[in-house]
Amino acid sequence: MASDAQKSNSRSVHHLVVQRVEEARRGAMRRVRLRGTAWGLAAGLLLLLGMALFDYLLRQDDFGTRWFLSLVTLGGLVFAVVWWIIPAWKWAPSLQQIAQRIEQFFPELRDKISSALFFLEQDEEDAAGSSAYFRRKHIAEMADTLTYTDLSVALNRHLATKAIYALGGVVFVFLSVLLFSPQQFGTAVSRLAMPWSTIEWPRQNNLALIDPPKIVPLGGRAVIEVEDLNHNLPAMVELQVRYESDGQPMTHPMQLDLQANRMVYQLDGIQRAFEFRVEGGDDDTMTWHAVDVVKPPKFSDVQVTLVPPEYTRWLPSQSPRSIIALEGTTTQLFGKVDQKITQAEFVFEANGKSEVFPLVIGEDGYSFSTPPEGADNEPAQGPILAASGNYWIEVTVESGLKKAEGRRFPVRVIADKPPIVSWVQPDRNMSLTLSALLDLSAGVRDDLQTQDVKLIVKKQADSTVLIEQSLFTGPEERPFESAPSNLAMGLSEDLEITHSLDFSQLEGLTPGTILELTITATDYRPQTGTSLPRIITIISQEQLDQRVNRQQREIISKIAEARRLQQDARQQTRSVEIKLEEGSQLGPAELANLQNGEQNQKNVREKLVAGRDSAAKLIDQLLDELKQNRQTDHDASEILQDLQEKIQSIADSELTPIESEITQLRRQTPRGSESADKPSGKNTPAETAMGERSGENNSDENTPDNESGSDSTPTRADKNQPNPEENAAKPDSGTPDDRDTTPTGGEEPSDQPMTATPATEGSSESNEQDPKRTQQQLDQIGKRQEKVAGQLQDWQNDLNKWDTFRRFAMDVRDLANRQKDLEKRTEEKQAETIGQDVERMSPEDRADLKQMAEEQTDLAGELDRIQSRMRDMMQNDPESEEVANTLKDAINENRDAAVSQRMRQAGQRIEQNQLSSAKESQQQVEKSLEDVLDTLQNRRETDKKELKRKLDEAQQELEELQDRQKELQRKAEEAQMQSGDMGNQQSPQSQQRKLENLKQQANQLKEQAERLARKLERLTAQKAAEKVRDAAERLEEAAKNAQNMDTQQLQDEIDQAQKDLEEAQQELEDRQEQVEQDLAQEQAAKLKQSIEQLIIRQTRIRDELVRLDEIKKKSGQLSQAQKQTLEGISLEQATLTDEIRSFAESIAKAEVYHLSLQLTAEVTTDLSRLLDTGEIDARMLSLADEAVQRLEQLIAAMEEEEKQQGSQDQQQDDQQQQDQGDQQQQQQGSQDGISQTAQLRLLKMMQEALKSRTQTLGERIEKKANEADQAELSRLAAEQGRLSEMTLNLIKNTEEEIFDPENLPDIEPTEPADADQEEENDV
Repeated sequence: MASDAQKSNSRSVHHLVVQRVEEARRGAMRRVRLRGTAWGLAAGLLLLLGMALFDYLLRQDDFGTRWFLSLVTLGGLVFAVVWWIIPAWKWAPSLQQIAQRIEQFFPELRDKISSALFFLEQDEEDAAGSSAYFRRKHIAEMADTLTYTDLSVALNRHLATKAIYALGGVVFVFLSVLLFSPQQFGTAVSRLAMPWSTIEWPRQNNLALIDPPKIVPLGGRAVIEVEDLNHNLPAMVELQVRYESDGQPMTHPMQLDLQANRMVYQLDGIQRAFEFRVEGGDDDTMTWHAVDVVKPPKFSDVQVTLVPPEYTRWLPSQSPRSIIALEGTTTQLFGKVDQKITQAEFVFEANGKSEVFPLVIGEDGYSFSTPPEGADNEPAQGPILAASGNYWIEVTVESGLKKAEGRRFPVRVIADKPPIVSWVQPDRNMSLTLSALLDLSAGVRDDLQTQDVKLIVKKQADSTVLIEQSLFTGPEERPFESAPSNLAMGLSEDLEITHSLDFSQLEGLTPGTILELTITATDYRPQTGTSLPRIITIISQEQLDQRVNRQQREIISKIAEARRLQQDARQQTRSVEIKLEEGSQLGPAELANLQNGEQNQKNVREKLVAGRDSAAKLIDQLLDELKQNRQTDHDASEILQDLQEKIQSIADSELTPIESEITQLRRQTPRGSESADKPSGKNTPAETAMGERSGENNSDENTPDNESGSDSTPTRADKNQPNPEENAAKPDSGTPDDRDTTPTGGEEPSDQPMTATPATEGSSESNEQDPKRTQQQLDQIGKRQEKVAGQLQDWQNDLNKWDTFRRFAMDVRDLANRQKDLEKRTEEKQAETIGQDVERMSPEDRADLKQMAEEQTDLAGELDRIQSRMRDMMQNDPESEEVANTLKDAINENRDAAVSQRMRQAGQRIEQNQLSSAKESQQQVEKSLEDVLDTLQNRRETDKKELKRKLDEAQQELEELQDRQKELQRKAEEAQMQSGDMGNQQSPQSQQRKLENLKQQANQLKEQAERLARKLERLTAQKAAEKVRDAAERLEEAAKNAQNMDTQQLQDEIDQAQKDLEEAQQELEDRQEQVEQDLAQEQAAKLKQSIEQLIIRQTRIRDELVRLDEIKKKSGQLSQAQKQTLEGISLEQATLTDEIRSFAESIAKAEVYHLSLQLTAEVTTDLSRLLDTGEIDARMLSLADEAVQRLEQLIAAMEEEEKQQGSQDQQQDDQQQQDQGDQQQQQQGSQDGISQTAQLRLLKMMQEALKSRTQTLGERIEKKANEADQAELSRLAAEQGRLSEMTLNLIKNTEEEIFDPENLPDIEPTEPADADQEEENDV
């Protein structure tokens, strides 16, 4: 039985039903234990947090309270373990209990699982209860059922889940507290865990004293400041003060300093020692602080010395205690006190911040001062003033009392600001050509003194600096001087900087380049100030002409507007004048006309001179632009200057009187009662119309070419007449207005008619003459207005004519530029195809030649079209006779030079690869086109060489004209003889044909003479032009006489024309001589300037050699750097020698100057060879000095010649009659701008210098005969020979009368030398 029972139990343990129920039991136990543990931990942690929070809020240090809290915490933790954790771990249900719980969840299994477990526990052979078969069957069914049944769902999972959630929430709170308040949490746990310890909660307030006073002066004050180290200053802080150790303290509430976040209290008038402490918030632990009271020290003899910055070169000066000093000034102090001190400080307060500088205590202990001089004679150190503020001195006496002066002394620091640079000229951004010469002007202001001013020119695109040039440099060594006493009033130095910037000297400029000009100024501090940039745009000549054209049209537009306004003003005054002529009363409409006329007169002045964009201002700007671009010879310059003078003249002489007279007339015109029909405050239709007319804006009329020169008729004034019927119907508005006011443009005119006022009723005779006097005044005003309008019309016509010429000139200039470009490409192609046959050239080269040939032919066609347009305008629509004559001259220039034919010929030669001859033709074409431009632009030639050449051409034309005139004179004489011969059988028809022929020839000569006269005017030969024009008039009269068959008068006019041409010939020769003289003077000035530059460079070399020689004598030898300097001098001397030789060749015609420069070059060559040795000796210095003296001889000779010529010119001015032939001979004696007399003077100086050197050499040889310098003797002999040869050449030229012998300089003979000197000279 026992074995059977064991088998049964073994089978039941391993049975599937038991296993499934066992699994459910273990799951239930796990969940119960998890729930109990979670709840226990959650309760314990929650209790711990609660007790910690309670202790934190309670903040009790009582041991009983702390033990109570600790025990409660411990009891709570034990309860949680006993109540939740231990029961959960002890709970162990049986299988039957688990089965019953499962059967409760699954009603269909009710009592089945527990029955199966019971059957499994019974022995199979046990007969009690049901049969064995039934038990096995029941167990098998349960096994099958439990195999597919999830018994875990029968367990209550929510209990465990809630516990876990609760634990998670508590843990989250616990960790949060631990994370954000670890210190407080640690303190709470420590206090709960160890109630016997002295751990305390940190206080919320931790008050601390700020620099608490320990010693205060008797009768002084004590300032007590408190801050909270926890940055939680309580609202109430009390200061407790007691004067006895056991005395009752006095309480003082402290004041909050909100900005500093601290509590402050001040005790004044302290007489005895005391103790103090501070309480506030939860901080009452501060101990008592004792404060002693001692007698304060007194300051005396405090002296302040100001040491200005070194760069000012000002001497130190005494200052009162209130300091006014320049920024950077060093302050030196000295003072005394009546007690021994251990420390002294200079306290400077500025901008709310204090800075302390220690002072030095004197040996006696009663004085203090700034640190004394240093070991290397450095100035005494002290506080450096950088900003305005206040200062005082604080000292500490032996007792420890720190006492400050009772007064804060002000310090005013005057800042040394950087220089201020402002542009004066140019005052705006400009557009200039590559050849422009820009006049720069700037103002520089500095507080003290400017050291350097520089001009910086850079490209705006890449900031490349083209120029950085110094315009002003202050002295490097400046003497010391006393500091100014009026520093507070402000100091300033004003400089006006001027400079001319030559754009032709700048490299890399092309049209379209934008430059940025700035001027920088640096003072001695140093500080740099920079001006605003001026933007300069580089433009081409064509673009400049386009700008001139645009501004010219604006000027024409302004003049046209002024003319129209002047005509309107005339119409308005004329309407009033007509009223008076008809004997009508003047009403409000007439007064309105006077007012509008007055306003229009002001508008005329505005358009001409007064306005911001007036014609005069536009002319000023255009002339300034032409001047800056070196276009003073531009065809526009003379016209604009003349127009500017005319505008100013008419403004002063006409416009001003017209305005004043109209204003006076309007004010003096008597006013009567208002018309009856006119409502008050309203204008008549005439007034409205006239007001609108005066306000019309005519600025949109930009093309005044078709403006008529005739004055408008005054018929429009009839529209301004008031309606008599309307005036009769208008009521009287009341008394007249007696005030003398001038209505403005927007003011309504008076409604009163121009009748006598009641004040003048007693004077009937005066009333009758008032209209007459008014009419006379209006008549005078009208004449002036008509004169102004006529002059404005004339100016407009002249400018329109000028505009016509400029349009043609622009076309010709564009053609000339294209011709220059083609010529350049022809020259480049010539280098590639020179010597090649066209047939053997490559197809590409032949195509290039053909293309250039066609382009040349197209240019010829373009020139023909321009000439055709000129011819059409000349014949069909000439604006004036002068326009027609100018166009005719331009056409004749083209025709005479055969420009079109030459251009076509050049094209043919290009196509045949005859580029050399084609280039010559192109150069001739280019020159001819320039002549055409001069004719069109009426340009006055200013280049002396070119003017001389053109005058020679005009001389030839005049000679040709004289030859034709003589031929005409001969024919006229024959006609005169034939007509006077009574036996002449010639028919009247034959005589008429001859006279007709003479008429045609006279007309042809007249046209040629007029053309020549205009050409002479352009060449500034005015007198000759007048004579030629007189001859043309005589020829015109001769043609008329020939037509009238008056042979005697014909002969007289032709003879007189011949005399005029001869006088013109003489005047032209005089003009040529004057031009040659001016050219010689110009060449002489350029020559002198070039020689002066050579002298400057040679002098610099000599001075540098002298300096190096002195250094060598002192130190015995030159350093490596000084030797490098000597090498640089050698290179510079070699370069200068080459330049002297080149310059000598350029003036080879002036033989003496040429020889002098050659001799100078030989001297500098020897000097350069000696410099190559790298040593300095006396010979080298002598050669350097000789080179300078030789160059100075050239200038001295020229200056003496200038003085002599000046005295001769004065004598010539006193003598009106002078031989013309002598002048001609004198001019022929000038070569390369150097007259023969100047060369003779130089020759004399050279001989005297040679004599001096020979005497010096003779004296040296006499002293040391063995040291004769054979090379020097040979050089002197050779030079003497060349001077002798040059003298013979000059004598020969004098015999040939190259110059006037009477104008030779007075050469003083030298005194005869004694025997010793003769011997020296022989040597």
